[in-house]
Amino acid sequence: MQKMLAATVDGLGFSTRVQNVLDGMRVVTIGDLVALSDRELLRSPNLGRKSLSEIHQVLGARGLCLGMRREAAEPGTGEAVIPGEELDRLIARSVARRIRFLERASRDGCSSADVHLGRIYLEGVGVRTSFRKARVYFARAARRGNRLGYWNLAVLYQTGYGVRRSPAKAARWLGAYRRRTGEVK
Repeated sequence: MQKMLAATVDGLGFSTRVQNVLDGMRVVTIGDLVALSDRELLRSPNLGRKSLSEIHQVLGARGLCLGMRREAAEPGTGEAVIPGEELDRLIARSVARRIRFLERASRDGCSSADVHLGRIYLEGVGVRTSFRKARVYFARAARRGNRLGYWNLAVLYQTGYGVRRSPAKAARWLGAYRRRTGEVK
């Protein structure tokens, strides 16, 4: 296992795009790659979900996955230890309870719950990422006058997450945010 983790990522058969992104992130060995999380890789500007899927496929064929520690191979056993699996299950259960609570609060008119739900769906914390749901919750928060609803909608339209990128709409939502906070510009 240690030999495999010490091997370079060049010979894994990644597409040119993925290989260029990994080179840009200074990922040299397979151990460097498996130590990264999905979220860390998605922060790279030229790596999207399709490229991430390719990385999962290539690593999975070798019995590896993202999020492993470098010392994940126990000496003599050849088996990888995935330290975050149990923690991931606990977080997923905790978030599931939190989502039910926040959805009830949202139905009762709490705009802060809308913002929290929007962030949960935007970032995919314990749930599958859903830009559409994030936008719906942020819009609901904005309609209820929550300044963070305006701000998050501005960010969505500026970046194009789940919506057609529109600098004009982003400026409109940012203007509403500024009016709400009393900021003059």
